[in-house]
Amino acid sequence: MASALSKIFKDSIHVVVTQGFTYLTSAIWGVLLIRWIGPDTFGSYIYYTSLFSIIISVFQFGTIAFLSKELNTRETAVSDFYVHSSLQISIALVLFALSILYLFVNPLDNMAIVIYLSSFLITSGDNISNVLTTYNFSKSDAKFVANTSMLRGVVLIILGFLLFFLKAPPYFIIAVPAIISWLRVLFYLNRLKNKFNLEIKKILAFNLKIKGMFHVYKESWVFGCLTILTTIAAYCDPLILKNLNFREHDFGVIAAASRLRGLVSLTGGAILNVIFPKLAQDYSRSPRRFSYLFISIFKPIFLINLAMCSVLILFSDNLIILMFGNRFQEAIPFMLLFSIGTLTPVLTLLSSAVIATRMEKKILISNLIINGLNPILKLFFIPFVGTIFIG
Repeated sequence: MASALSKIFKDSIHVVVTQGFTYLTSAIWGVLLIRWIGPDTFGSYIYYTSLFSIIISVFQFGTIAFLSKELNTRETAVSDFYVHSSLQISIALVLFALSILYLFVNPLDNMAIVIYLSSFLITSGDNISNVLTTYNFSKSDAKFVANTSMLRGVVLIILGFLLFFLKAPPYFIIAVPAIISWLRVLFYLNRLKNKFNLEIKKILAFNLKIKGMFHVYKESWVFGCLTILTTIAAYCDPLILKNLNFREHDFGVIAAASRLRGLVSLTGGAILNVIFPKLAQDYSRSPRRFSYLFISIFKPIFLINLAMCSVLILFSDNLIILMFGNRFQEAIPFMLLFSIGTLTPVLTLLSSAVIATRMEKKILISNLIINGLNPILKLFFIPFVGTIFIG
């Protein structure tokens, strides 16, 4: 048990460090993007990203959580991996075609088109990457995933500063992450082929059979509902504010505070990517071993996130001004409230343990209540209280 725990912590530290660097580079990129295009255009960018994230979550329908569990509990689950991965790639292609069709029906200006298409390519590319990496995590290949993410961040920053100093048109800096997102998909496909001898043709095979889709979604409906509810709760703010006729400037201000909150929350998410496959595997073999590992992991994660929450509350005003400048002082109250949310990885770890024990329906019920009420309460109270209610 001690050796297994030691390996988990070593992998977790590596993933947290590399993903910490990755998120830091993304944060720097975000600063460049915000300062370059301004809060109004950035608000439009956040709106489309949120919209496509929710749409893609509907079609992803819990694929990632489902594969994470199945690949670690069944030897024959590789066939499920082929079906799910090819399905997600096929759906992305169809949605992209529909997005192009939408542009013909509803013409936008050049900047809006770049924001619109880049937002779709980023969210769809990241979704496919996350589906593909479930296999890497199931084979204890987390370091490769983390290193690839870190490489993505390095390339992003180098290109960002290069474009900034060359004074390239703003739409270049918006389009670059979309291109890199799909290059990362190619990296993962190459890894699956060369390292694990998977058949890439099966992954890339066009697969939109209605019967097969319903079969896949029937198997993962609990994870699907969890994914959709969580995504809606996370990304509904710009959609709600736009529906209530708030300015795009407001989206940008809130998103700036949310980016700093995400930097802290990544520790829990990164560790969970390493821990969840091990929890699912150990529960299927030895419930006693599962209990030992879970208790040993929960305590340090709770203390780490509690410390980070405290730091953010104490220094939120300084962090906002340092990162985004005086134009974003309006984001400080949101940052104070978002700081409390940095404890969510602890709750995520608890829910992951429940899923690993195949009692995911209990998590579905609690998420249905919490995440279902989230957008409803915002729609009701924001007109009376203002955007601060989002915090």
